[in-house]
Amino acid sequence: MSSLSNRFIGVEEYLSEERRVETKREYLDGVGRALASASGRHNLIVANLIIALGARLADRPCHVCPSDLKIGTPDLRRFFYPDVSVI
Repeated sequence: MSSLSNRFIGVEEYLSEERRVETKREYLDGVGRALASASGRHNLIVANLIIALGARLADRPCHVCPSDLKIGTPDLRRFFYPDVSVI
């Protein structure tokens, strides 16, 4: 099990650990938590949302990203892997 489980860690340790493990983990105010696997239904909803957003935003200077994109808050106290992001 990763050293991120259920104990306070700093941002630097979280980011370092993230580079070494295969499991995606969110970081919430000093605690790293592994993300659960998504169901087939969940993935279908996400895929349809990405398609719909991509079509709607095709003529705009932005793009749609799936859940592999890590998003951090400006204060670096939280990092997430949203199902869909528009950048």
